[in-house]
Amino acid sequence: MGLLDEQLVNDMVFAFTDLDGFGESVIYKPRNGTARTITAIVIRNSPAELGPNGLKVPRMVVKVPNHATLGISSAEINYGGDRLNVDYRKGGIAEDFSIHKPDGEEVHDAGMLTLILN
Repeated sequence: MGLLDEQLVNDMVFAFTDLDGFGESVIYKPRNGTARTITAIVIRNSPAELGPNGLKVPRMVVKVPNHATLGISSAEINYGGDRLNVDYRKGGIAEDFSIHKPDGEEVHDAGMLTLILN
């Protein structure tokens, strides 16, 4: 990893996901691994996608550090298999949401990974 890549990771971890600022604690639950608490930026959107029964389902955009211990590494993620435990309404009861690629495409750089939850 180059110096710029390291700076991107540091900026994401220490600035954007600061619990006193934008970040909040969520639980990453890999399909084949041990769950861990990480800090993420959660953008809560109105329910917009139709589920199999025709009802709208929650949809959130989540940004996490692209890091194997402080966030989620782009090398380890299992889209559709891994889950994040987060509350759909801030301060509400947390529940597990499936992790998906934004618009079907992986979106990340050296510092941040962007995920869709529903």
